[in-house]
Amino acid sequence: PSKNPYCLVSIHRPQNCNMESISELCKALKGFNKEVIWILHPRTKKFKDQIKKELNAQVILSQKHEEALKLLKYADLIITDSGGFVREGTLLKKPIIVCHEQGMWAELVENNIIMRADMTHISLTYAINNYSKLNYKNGKNFFIAENGKQMFLKTISDFLQRV
Repeated sequence: PSKNPYCLVSIHRPQNCNMESISELCKALKGFNKEVIWILHPRTKKFKDQIKKELNAQVILSQKHEEALKLLKYADLIITDSGGFVREGTLLKKPIIVCHEQGMWAELVENNIIMRADMTHISLTYAINNYSKLNYKNGKNFFIAENGKQMFLKTISDFLQRV
Protein backbone atom coordinates (compact mmCIF):
# COMPACT_ATOMS: atom_id res chain seq x y z
CA PRO A 1 0.00 0.00 0.00
CA SER A 2 0.96 3.60 -0.58
CA LYS A 3 2.40 5.68 2.26
CA ASN A 4 0.24 8.62 1.09
CA PRO A 5 -3.50 8.92 1.73
CA TYR A 6 -5.35 7.17 -1.08
CA CYS A 7 -8.69 6.21 -2.50
CA LEU A 8 -9.05 2.54 -3.44
CA VAL A 9 -11.26 1.84 -6.47
CA SER A 10 -12.55 -1.61 -7.36
CA ILE A 11 -15.27 -1.81 -10.02
CA HIS A 12 -16.21 -5.11 -11.65
CA ARG A 13 -19.98 -5.53 -12.04
CA PRO A 14 -21.11 -5.84 -15.68
CA GLN A 15 -23.40 -2.79 -15.54
CA ASN A 16 -20.43 -0.61 -14.45
CA CYS A 17 -17.82 -2.02 -16.84
CA ASN A 18 -18.36 0.19 -19.86
CA MET A 19 -16.47 3.15 -21.25
CA GLU A 20 -19.10 5.70 -20.20
CA SER A 21 -19.25 4.58 -16.55
CA ILE A 22 -15.47 4.34 -16.20
CA SER A 23 -15.11 7.80 -17.75
CA GLU A 24 -17.72 9.24 -15.36
CA LEU A 25 -15.84 7.85 -12.37
CA CYS A 26 -12.53 9.21 -13.71
CA LYS A 27 -14.09 12.67 -14.12
CA ALA A 28 -15.39 12.60 -10.55
CA LEU A 29 -12.01 11.54 -9.18
CA LYS A 30 -10.02 14.20 -11.07
CA GLY A 31 -10.78 16.83 -8.45
CA PHE A 32 -10.05 14.52 -5.54
CA ASN A 33 -6.93 15.53 -3.64
CA LYS A 34 -5.65 12.06 -2.79
CA GLU A 35 -3.82 9.38 -4.71
CA VAL A 36 -6.06 6.83 -6.46
CA ILE A 37 -5.24 3.14 -6.56
CA TRP A 38 -7.51 1.32 -9.03
CA ILE A 39 -7.68 -2.48 -8.95
CA LEU A 40 -8.39 -3.86 -12.43
CA HIS A 41 -10.53 -6.97 -12.70
CA PRO A 42 -10.79 -9.17 -15.80
CA ARG A 43 -13.80 -7.11 -16.96
CA THR A 44 -12.02 -3.78 -16.47
CA LYS A 45 -8.56 -4.65 -17.84
CA LYS A 46 -9.58 -3.28 -21.23
CA PHE A 47 -10.01 0.18 -19.64
CA LYS A 48 -6.46 0.39 -18.26
CA ASP A 49 -5.24 2.89 -20.88
CA GLN A 50 -8.42 4.98 -20.57
CA ILE A 51 -8.06 5.17 -16.77
CA LYS A 52 -4.39 6.16 -17.01
CA LYS A 53 -5.19 8.77 -19.68
CA GLU A 54 -8.15 10.32 -17.89
CA LEU A 55 -6.88 10.02 -14.33
CA ASN A 56 -3.44 9.94 -12.84
CA ALA A 57 -4.11 6.69 -10.97
CA GLN A 58 -1.97 3.79 -9.93
CA VAL A 59 -3.59 0.95 -11.87
CA ILE A 60 -2.93 -2.56 -10.62
CA LEU A 61 -4.18 -5.99 -11.62
CA SER A 62 -6.65 -7.93 -9.52
CA GLN A 63 -5.07 -8.90 -6.22
CA LYS A 64 -5.03 -12.01 -4.06
CA HIS A 65 -7.47 -11.62 -1.18
CA GLU A 66 -4.74 -10.95 1.40
CA GLU A 67 -3.17 -8.20 -0.74
CA ALA A 68 -6.57 -6.64 -1.40
CA LEU A 69 -7.26 -6.61 2.34
CA LYS A 70 -4.00 -4.74 2.94
CA LEU A 71 -5.05 -2.15 0.36
CA LEU A 72 -8.45 -1.85 2.06
CA LYS A 73 -6.91 -1.54 5.51
CA TYR A 74 -4.80 1.50 4.60
CA ALA A 75 -7.23 3.25 2.23
CA ASP A 76 -8.78 6.57 3.25
CA LEU A 77 -11.79 6.02 0.98
CA ILE A 78 -13.12 2.99 -0.90
CA ILE A 79 -15.19 3.26 -4.07
CA THR A 80 -16.52 -0.12 -5.12
CA ASP A 81 -19.36 -2.23 -6.46
CA SER A 82 -18.04 -5.29 -4.62
CA GLY A 83 -20.13 -6.73 -1.81
CA GLY A 84 -17.02 -8.22 -0.23
CA PHE A 85 -15.19 -4.88 -0.18
CA VAL A 86 -18.23 -3.24 1.39
CA ARG A 87 -18.35 -5.86 4.14
CA GLU A 88 -14.60 -5.89 4.80
CA GLY A 89 -14.21 -2.11 4.50
CA THR A 90 -17.08 -1.62 6.94
CA LEU A 91 -15.40 -3.95 9.42
CA LEU A 92 -12.25 -1.86 9.04
CA LYS A 93 -14.29 1.30 9.73
CA LYS A 94 -13.53 2.82 6.32
CA PRO A 95 -15.71 5.29 4.42
CA ILE A 96 -17.23 3.55 1.42
CA ILE A 97 -19.04 4.73 -1.68
CA VAL A 98 -20.86 1.79 -3.24
CA CYS A 99 -21.80 1.89 -6.92
CA HIS A 100 -24.49 -0.76 -7.06
CA GLU A 101 -28.24 -1.09 -7.35
CA GLN A 102 -30.53 0.05 -4.57
CA GLY A 103 -30.98 -3.30 -2.78
CA MET A 104 -27.37 -3.97 -1.91
CA TRP A 105 -26.46 -3.15 1.69
CA ALA A 106 -29.57 -1.00 2.12
CA GLU A 107 -29.30 -1.20 5.92
CA LEU A 108 -25.81 0.31 5.81
CA VAL A 109 -26.98 3.14 3.54
CA GLU A 110 -30.05 3.79 5.73
CA ASN A 111 -27.83 4.02 8.82
CA ASN A 112 -25.41 6.40 7.04
CA ILE A 113 -22.52 3.95 7.36
CA ILE A 114 -21.87 3.79 3.61
CA MET A 115 -22.99 6.01 0.74
CA ARG A 116 -24.51 4.88 -2.55
CA ALA A 117 -23.72 6.61 -5.85
CA ASP A 118 -24.79 6.03 -9.43
CA MET A 119 -22.02 5.75 -12.02
CA THR A 120 -22.58 9.33 -13.11
CA HIS A 121 -20.17 12.24 -12.68
CA ILE A 122 -22.74 14.24 -10.67
CA SER A 123 -23.65 11.43 -8.27
CA LEU A 124 -20.04 10.30 -7.80
CA THR A 125 -18.74 13.85 -7.29
CA TYR A 126 -21.43 14.49 -4.68
CA ALA A 127 -20.47 11.29 -2.83
CA ILE A 128 -16.73 12.04 -3.01
CA ASN A 129 -17.31 15.56 -1.68
CA ASN A 130 -19.55 14.33 1.16
CA TYR A 131 -18.16 10.97 2.29
CA SER A 132 -16.68 12.55 5.44
CA LYS A 133 -20.26 12.95 6.74
CA LEU A 134 -20.69 9.17 6.91
CA ASN A 135 -21.01 7.44 10.27
CA TYR A 136 -18.60 4.72 9.08
CA LYS A 137 -16.84 4.32 12.42
CA ASN A 138 -19.95 2.50 13.68
CA GLY A 139 -19.93 0.04 10.78
CA LYS A 140 -18.16 -2.76 12.62
CA ASN A 141 -20.63 -2.56 15.50
CA PHE A 142 -23.50 -2.68 13.03
CA PHE A 143 -22.26 -5.93 11.52
CA ILE A 144 -21.50 -7.54 14.85
CA ALA A 145 -25.09 -6.89 15.94
CA GLU A 146 -26.46 -8.96 13.04
CA ASN A 147 -27.33 -12.57 13.88
CA GLY A 148 -25.49 -15.46 12.26
CA LYS A 149 -22.34 -13.58 11.26
CA GLN A 150 -20.32 -13.62 14.48
CA MET A 151 -17.97 -16.46 13.48
CA PHE A 152 -17.35 -14.96 10.05
CA LEU A 153 -16.70 -11.54 11.55
CA LYS A 154 -14.33 -12.89 14.16
CA THR A 155 -12.35 -14.78 11.53
CA ILE A 156 -12.12 -11.76 9.20
CA SER A 157 -11.41 -9.35 12.09
CA ASP A 158 -8.63 -11.59 13.42
CA PHE A 159 -7.10 -11.83 9.94
CA LEU A 160 -7.29 -8.09 9.36
CA GLN A 161 -5.44 -7.46 12.62
CA ARG A 162 -2.56 -9.60 11.34
CA VAL A 163 -2.14 -8.03 7.84
